[in-house]
Amino acid sequence: MSFDPVAAAFDGRPVDVTTGTRPWSSPDVSPDGQSVAFYSFQNPQGHLYISRTDGTGLRQLTGDSAIDRVPRWSPDGQWLAFFSNRSGEYRIWKIRSDGSELQQVTSLGGAYPTWSPDGTHIAASKVTAKQPDQLGAYIFDTRRPWNAQTPETLPPRVGERGRQYAFIVNSWSPDASKLAGQTSLGATGIVTYSLRERSYNELTDFGEFPVWLPDNRRILFAADSGKTYRVVDSVTKLVRTVFTSGRAVFGPPRLSRDGRTAYFSRRVTESDIWIMTLSDDPQ
Repeated sequence: MSFDPVAAAFDGRPVDVTTGTRPWSSPDVSPDGQSVAFYSFQNPQGHLYISRTDGTGLRQLTGDSAIDRVPRWSPDGQWLAFFSNRSGEYRIWKIRSDGSELQQVTSLGGAYPTWSPDGTHIAASKVTAKQPDQLGAYIFDTRRPWNAQTPETLPPRVGERGRQYAFIVNSWSPDASKLAGQTSLGATGIVTYSLRERSYNELTDFGEFPVWLPDNRRILFAADSGKTYRVVDSVTKLVRTVFTSGRAVFGPPRLSRDGRTAYFSRRVTESDIWIMTLSDDPQ
């Protein structure tokens, strides 16, 4: 769907990239705007795919028994980072867009990889299959082998009475100064993290899957169980609804690099209605 990054408003109606009964999830558009990567949510679960932005040229990148999720394009368009359980617990992996050079890039549990704007670092959350809301997030250097570096661990989010909260990273601001994420794997709130000040700023107590607009200030996110998209100003914390789905359910939004196109999954449940006549006649 077209998006106006200045007005922070959608323009027009959604246009289908894919159709059919197979559920897809978490599309991400390539830096050149020519391709979209996503994964199969069911039938089968957790395989990576890529297609052109008009839905043609669908190709499967992974197809074994592992569950691969949430592919994210590198800024140079050469790699897709994702998280997978193919080595046991969830780890960060990467693969080229032609399906070659599949490789594990972290030995630490991690999910939701988020590239820095220059592609030199990835932020990830410490989410594992056994501990889905394990606290913490970290940043590592994509140019160095995992065993040759010490990832930067983000400080814990501390609330009232010293309680620690999760930070699920989802988007890196275009000016590289901040991260945007959510407070848990549920739709419990949007929060930002300043890399310079090493501090958090909680913006809302609802919503999920935030993504920065090109102005480095406003953030688009999903809310109301996928029924609406909203925008929050990270300075004033003012929130407004920018799109309502009707009877459809929207998934995580992602924006093209210029902020002019949004990609997302849209699920519409449909079924046939039948009628039958009851009769006492055994024939």
